[in-house]
Amino acid sequence: MQTNRFKFVHWLVAITLGLFFFMVIVDGSIVTIAIPEISQQLRVSTSLSEWIVTIYLMTICMFLLVFGRLGDLFGRVRIFRWGTVVFTLGSFLAGVPLGFGFVLFGRVVQGVGASMTMATSYAIVTSYFDKSQLGRALGVESVFISLGSVAGPALSGFILTQLPWGYIFWINVPVGIICLIFEELFFPSDAKQTAQKFDWLGALILAMAMLVITFSLLRLQIVGFTHLGLWLLFLAGIGAIFVWVRIEKHVSQPLVDHRIFKNIAFRNGLLAASLVFTATFFYNILAPFYLRIDQNLPMHLTSLLLTISPIVAVIMGPVAGTLNDKLSSQRLIIWGIWLLLLSQIGLALIRQETTLLLFGILSILLAIGNAFFQTANNVMVMTSVDQSQLGMAGSLNALVRELGLVIGTILATSVFFTTMSMQAGHQIINYTAHNNGLFIGSQSISYGLAALLIFVTGCLLIFPKYRRQKAKREVVVHEHN
Repeated sequence: MQTNRFKFVHWLVAITLGLFFFMVIVDGSIVTIAIPEISQQLRVSTSLSEWIVTIYLMTICMFLLVFGRLGDLFGRVRIFRWGTVVFTLGSFLAGVPLGFGFVLFGRVVQGVGASMTMATSYAIVTSYFDKSQLGRALGVESVFISLGSVAGPALSGFILTQLPWGYIFWINVPVGIICLIFEELFFPSDAKQTAQKFDWLGALILAMAMLVITFSLLRLQIVGFTHLGLWLLFLAGIGAIFVWVRIEKHVSQPLVDHRIFKNIAFRNGLLAASLVFTATFFYNILAPFYLRIDQNLPMHLTSLLLTISPIVAVIMGPVAGTLNDKLSSQRLIIWGIWLLLLSQIGLALIRQETTLLLFGILSILLAIGNAFFQTANNVMVMTSVDQSQLGMAGSLNALVRELGLVIGTILATSVFFTTMSMQAGHQIINYTAHNNGLFIGSQSISYGLAALLIFVTGCLLIFPKYRRQKAKREVVVHEHN
């Protein structure tokens, strides 16, 4: 029977992992508001300063799968601890005002550390917690992820009103040191690893492919979606992935064991996560436009309404985890899908005269559905693989989240402005109050696409279960006859 101290240490580990996840995610957006001040002080253009955001996200996507495999080979806790050190060091370097190039160098170091911790966090939780508590543990993780996804701009704004811009990075240093102390005191030791070779060639090809893909996608957001060269670069990155897959099939100990994708629960869970992350990010892009410009609300009221969803997500994360432990992941996933589908359809039907109360209710439904789905899907994905594959499974899970957010931003923005341009009869690339008469139709089509993605996700997860149940019934009937 577990002692109270043992339980306390377990949850302290989960909170430490979640707190570091929070910092890593916050640092993807905390720079956004500081860009004008950084560009002015470092005497670089605003467009060039955007690289401070871009290079961090690119580095994470490049190395997630690499460190997932290294965690499986050399110890996930060891990789996480080193990731804490590297991220904290990078945070210090990024805040030192020694020039634009030095800031970018610090952000690359940060990105490497972030990828090390993100690649191993899910695996540590899954291997450390008993299955009866895993839903609650991952629910705690989801609380920090939800907070991190929205806290960046607010935290940045608060720091910049009091301190120089370097402190938006330096704030991570004391938190990182505290996390490192907790890791040394309370984290479990790594299980003994079997001697295996690391696929350096596969890691190099994959890292370069992910670099090309994320670079092209992130730059398309900035320079526009009609840039042919970037689309060709994106296709080249996809082509490199296919080359990598063919090479890996002939490697005795590949970077990614492709047998993991023969696992239906893992494969479908991963694909479902990417679709849901893509679809739910439509709200993050469109909701501020709707409230601030179309509804002409003041900034403080807009901010208040936009905090509804993350606050509900923070509350519902542990609730979803508890329900998952008492019920089943499959049932909670279905509930989440229905709530997400209902919220997206409701958002697609919003009109200019729609009350803010209804908008708030739809935001709550979206947050609850997302908490239910993400918590249960994470449990399903991470428990569907062998212990030796947890690092790879966790890094793939983190990677689809990062790519889903990037693709969601691109898809929402491109569909929204393309539809608006078609209505206007000329190209529109910025949304202003002069375009608000075109907003509702474009918003409806965009949210309609998001609802379609959620519907496809439901089909992907529910139909295989129905077929398995039907097959079992047929076997029972056959045996009875």
